[in-house]
Amino acid sequence: MIYKRHPTIDHYLYKVRLHTEPYTTNVLGKDIIVYPYVMSPKYDRSSRIFISMMPNQKGKDFLEIGSGCGIVSVFAALTGARHIVATDINEYATQNTKENFELHNIRNATVIKSDLFQNIRGTFDTIFFNAPFHGNKPMDILEKGTSDNGYNTLKRFFGTVSQFLKPHGEILLGFSDMSDIQLLEQLIKNNSFKIKDLKSEQNGDWTAYFYTIIKSN
Repeated sequence: MIYKRHPTIDHYLYKVRLHTEPYTTNVLGKDIIVYPYVMSPKYDRSSRIFISMMPNQKGKDFLEIGSGCGIVSVFAALTGARHIVATDINEYATQNTKENFELHNIRNATVIKSDLFQNIRGTFDTIFFNAPFHGNKPMDILEKGTSDNGYNTLKRFFGTVSQFLKPHGEILLGFSDMSDIQLLEQLIKNNSFKIKDLKSEQNGDWTAYFYTIIKSN
């Protein structure tokens, strides 16, 4: 299948690329530093939406795949997660996440540069992934946050994630109606998972979907 990205993404990427220095934005009452070449919650509401839908993480071991500026992991920590591991393939993003952990005095967290689970050890109660919505080929490191060529990263995620999930753990996954929903739900089923809960929220001309996924056996 040939995938094309939603027209709004070009405008979003243009605004993000205008920044050549770190800047601060406010998300749900918290100041968040954002580096150049990192996905920005200043211009994209998906992080806000998924944070508001995220179950309380008190006492849980939390892994975030694709942390970007670290905003989701920051909120997981502030709501009481026991330990956090935040990962990203983008070096700018891992440094950005570290700075936001320092800004919010978060000490129970580790940041790792990793392609999905490549450098990850251990198992987790919660694995969070705000997956790239679009299946077209990314042209640079920034676009890897919006586009996943043929959804190959999503396929690798579901092929590996069970090894890192505790027996009663949950996957929290953000997606949208701009994405290949049919493929996602087939991957869930084919890898012995099932959908426990699905929330949605309209955001202008697109809809955000927030999946809670658990093992089916």
